[in-house]
Amino acid sequence: MAAQEPIKILNNPGIRRDGTLLEGQYWSDGQWVRFDRGRPRKMRGFKSISNSLTDEPSQITTQTTNGNSYIHLGYTAGIDSLSLTQSGLTTSVASRTPSGFTADPNITWQFATIYDPSSGLQQLIAVATYGLIDPYNTTVGNGMLNSTTNGTNLYNGSIYASTALTAMSLSPNGTGAKTESSTATGVSGGVVVLNPYTILYGANGYFAWSTPSAPLDFRGTGSGSTNITAQKILKGLPLRAGGSYSPAGLFWSVDSLIRVNFVGGSTIWQYDTLSAEISLLNANCVVENDGAFYWAGADGRFYRYNGSISELPNEMNLNWFYDNLNTTQQGKCFACRNPRWGEIWWCYPRGNATQCTHAVIYNYRKNTWYDTAFPISGRSFGVLGDGSLGVIMSGSASNNTGSTFFISGIATGTTTVITTTATHTLVVGGSVALSGIGGVTMLNNTENTITATTSNTFTINVNTSTSPTYTSGGVVKQQLYTLWQHEKGTDAVSNGVVSSIDAYIETSPFTMFNSQQPTFSSISASFLESDFIQSGPMTVTIRGNASAQGVNIDSQPYVITPPVALGTTAITPLKETRRQMRFRFESNVAGGDFQMGDCWLHFAPSDKRLTT
Repeated sequence: MAAQEPIKILNNPGIRRDGTLLEGQYWSDGQWVRFDRGRPRKMRGFKSISNSLTDEPSQITTQTTNGNSYIHLGYTAGIDSLSLTQSGLTTSVASRTPSGFTADPNITWQFATIYDPSSGLQQLIAVATYGLIDPYNTTVGNGMLNSTTNGTNLYNGSIYASTALTAMSLSPNGTGAKTESSTATGVSGGVVVLNPYTILYGANGYFAWSTPSAPLDFRGTGSGSTNITAQKILKGLPLRAGGSYSPAGLFWSVDSLIRVNFVGGSTIWQYDTLSAEISLLNANCVVENDGAFYWAGADGRFYRYNGSISELPNEMNLNWFYDNLNTTQQGKCFACRNPRWGEIWWCYPRGNATQCTHAVIYNYRKNTWYDTAFPISGRSFGVLGDGSLGVIMSGSASNNTGSTFFISGIATGTTTVITTTATHTLVVGGSVALSGIGGVTMLNNTENTITATTSNTFTINVNTSTSPTYTSGGVVKQQLYTLWQHEKGTDAVSNGVVSSIDAYIETSPFTMFNSQQPTFSSISASFLESDFIQSGPMTVTIRGNASAQGVNIDSQPYVITPPVALGTTAITPLKETRRQMRFRFESNVAGGDFQMGDCWLHFAPSDKRLTT
């Protein structure tokens, strides 16, 4: 019998998805695991802040004062707000949707906040655009938006209030700043604050600035507009500058990155094109962290700007991301930073998904990449909140906590009015699921958006050219969604209900090919000597095959229990043989957690058959 040998189970930090299993010494698979000090550890859990969101937000902004966090959420049907107190209590969701605003499935939002000396208020500025499905759409105020508040899509109100936002009264009209479009006073791009200026931007490089003393006034002295590039500007962010070059900003157009500096005088702004050969996946896919800017391009690569533009190297999951991104839903992708762990997340709809189900993650401390699927449900948007709020993300699947109403009548047609048996609490823009409706298969088991409502009826668009038929009533279920606060505990906690989070990490193959005396022999594993900071039981599954293209064979899961007393050794007996052997470590129990140290496998070379 060959002598037993120990080998450390450790790979380079990161999960490599691109290429083959044998290509590199990186971890080969994982979920809900990050790398801290170069070692795998389970990500923290998340808890619900609210289970009463009326839809899936495509934009979130936060502002914290006196320990209270004010959160605004933008939907296709409008804007909601809620607040979180220092003690963790959440207020009810309040609608801040402007009067007359009409829902549209293509609408998304951009938010900015600035102090307005004239009103003495911290103002929330909200811009509704048609960028949710097509990020490059240059429509301004046509269609639904044109039928709202005098053809504008620019709104404002105190960020600490809970009342409806109102149309910006001094939006561009040609006096001071010209309009982007001849049909409306809004913009197709968005808004950013370069204090003390508010900047609006959009199609054909449209760039407008407010008066410096009144950030909501685009008509007074000191305001103006120009065009700084040929393509639509998708996103603007403040840029750190100094002295006479402040304020400054970076602006991403469809094909260029422009730096804007305040220079004063009659010129006011200086515009420098840093590159005319970049791209941006959508306005939410760029994020700033410690003065460096990271973004996902539409041309199949990631970028970084930290004084100069460069491609962000990624040999780990570049193809994994771009080859599997649902490009018909790319407007729903978003980036989110998590500086506690040195991470930039790009969340995206994978495969046929219509909301973000996965994330690729760049760890700038270790200069490596990994990824995860979202457990429990996907995410529609996420942001690093200010103060102690941390990362918050909105769920993309109904949490099944909404009210149920019985249906007593249905008026058929391309727009279907449904009568409930009692006064309902449904709102315009909210989602409902219908069931038990005889003969109306197009309404059953699908989510439908409410387009109009009264006390006992609501109207939905059936999206069909033929009138549906029905034979009986049924039930309607209000669809509500969850706002999650991440990096909390070890589990998914919603309304006090605890669910475990499945977290696992899998090694690259161990073989005898690269041993001190390379051989075709198999590896015969006898026992595992574990080294974990661990809560709850874990398992290790031995995976592997006889050759690179061979059939994978999994062992039973072997249980790894925490040491029962200080000084004891965690030994897991094994009896497995593979020519190419991988180890999957997994935690999937409530309260489960782990940080991996130096685990050792005790093994011996086995026979040279190509069948194990």
